[in-house]
Parts: sequence; structure tokens; C-alpha cells
Amino acid sequence: MIEYPKISVIVPIYNTANLLNRSVSSILNQTYQNLECILVDDGSTDDSYEVCLQLQKSDKRIILLRQENKGQGAARNLALDYATGDYIAFVDSDDFIEAEMYEVLLKNAICYDADVSSCCSDDCDSSNSGKITILKGESVMKAHILATPQGANQSPCNKVFSKNLFVTIRFPSTRAYEDTKTIYKLLMKCKALVFQDTTFYHYVHRENSTMTQKFGIVKFSAIDAYSEMYKDYSLYYPKLSCLVKTRLVGAIMYCLGESLNVNNHETYEKISNDAIFMLKSLGYRGLGLKQMFFVFLMRHAPVLYKFLYKIKN
Repeated sequence: MIEYPKISVIVPIYNTANLLNRSVSSILNQTYQNLECILVDDGSTDDSYEVCLQLQKSDKRIILLRQENKGQGAARNLALDYATGDYIAFVDSDDFIEAEMYEVLLKNAICYDADVSSCCSDDCDSSNSGKITILKGESVMKAHILATPQGANQSPCNKVFSKNLFVTIRFPSTRAYEDTKTIYKLLMKCKALVFQDTTFYHYVHRENSTMTQKFGIVKFSAIDAYSEMYKDYSLYYPKLSCLVKTRLVGAIMYCLGESLNVNNHETYEKISNDAIFMLKSLGYRGLGLKQMFFVFLMRHAPVLYKFLYKIKN
């Protein structure tokens, strides 16, 4: 009897009761049926948990977990401890996927002996050609930081991963940019990534989600995420470190620009000063002329930078 690999699909949930049925149904109705769907209610204050209970009654493949609100990363980590699949996949509870997504990604993973199999989401620049691309070693990491192809991007949701990659890796407990801190570490461990240029994953962008809400101190998490990535790239992929440096500088400049243009700028004073110190320590080497110009303004004429940033945005 042939034993087919099992996929553990992890769904962190927080206050998405009105979208849960579509999201979970798109997982359960996959053409590839050997999967488990692990729902983690992250302390929702709406009817999400009740919706999950009803969904669990309808399909024995659903595992339902619950925790106090700790954030998406902690919810995924809890599910990883319960996952029994050979492969791990992630779906956000407000999104949905095409019916053949996991059948195609699993087939590609096995066919090309890849630890990571990926596809496009509908915010990628995809031609939907179905073209297969195989990446290994440094080419995976270059594609990741450049997001070319998009299948090597920072999202865990358009991919399936070999469970072995998670033996020593978990998501951080930060409430933003936890994907940025984690995905590149998984890609560093993979022997190969296979990417198919087909859009299987569909995002629903909500106004009150972490990444679309108004600027707040949580956005400074981007600096910490790219700083950590820059150190690792500098150590293991030094030829690519300048590419990460531009992302890090961009994150610093964004946070400083936004914090300068809010009414309660004093709230961000200490964390902004730390960011400015990091900006000075990074220097100009490896930056493009435009980025060098704005970094120079931020360091020597912050009032002018604030004015130009406000106009630009």
C-alpha cells in the first residue's frame, strides 16, 4: 500500500470569524486530501472560536487549539508542536487558496527533491506561465532578498516546507515582521527550492491587520528583523550582504520618517535615537546614490528630511 505524505496546514486565528469558513473550506476541499488542518485561536474576542468548533465537527482532519493572545508567531509555534505531517504549510485565517495548490506543490517538492516548494500569491508579479524554477544554495538567498522569483519571498503562506526544517527553528514572539525573521533561516537550511509561476494563494488585505494599520512603535520591529538578517548574510553570504543592507537602511529611514511626522514624536525619541546610531554605524558603502542622499539628510539635516519625506509620501 502506497503511503502518501501528510501536510500539516497551520492557521493562526484572531478575530476573523466572518472569513473563517471560506479560508478553512479552501484547505479542506483541496484535491490532495492527506492533510491535517491545525486551527489556533489566538485569544479572539469575536466569535472565531465558536466558528472553529463548528468547523471541527464537520471534518475529523481539523485539530483545534486555543491560547491567550500572544500573536501570530506564538500561535504558529504552538501548532508546530502538534503537527504530525511530513510537510508544513501556513494559511492566514482571512486568506484562501486554490483547490489544487497542495497537490501541485507537493508533487513539485517530491519530483525535484526540494525542501521548499512555492508558488505565486495574487500580489506577486506573476505571468501564470506555470514555469518551474529550481534554486539551490546562494541563488536561493539572492532570490529571497530580491524577491525574484516571488516564490522565494518572505511569506510562509505560498509554500510547503519539509518538516525537518523546523527542528531548530521557530517564529519569534514579536507581533510584526516575524516572517522576515524566520523565512530566510528556513531557506538557509533547504537543499533546494522549487518555484512554480502559478497563482494559488489569495490574500485578503484588512485595514485592521498588523501590517496595514497606522504607523506605531511595532513597525520598528522591521529594523530588528533586517539587522538580524544582515548579520547572518554578512557571515554566510558576504557577497549578498549589501542587498540586505539596503533593506535595513530602508527600514530605518521609513521608521524615522514616519516617527518625525506624527504628532506624538516624543513617544519614539529613544527608539529613534537608537535607529539613528545604527544608521551612522552602517555607513554609506553599498548604498545607491538616492539612498545615500536621504541618509545624509537624515543624519545632518533631519528637518529637511522630514519635509521631503512628507512630500514624497
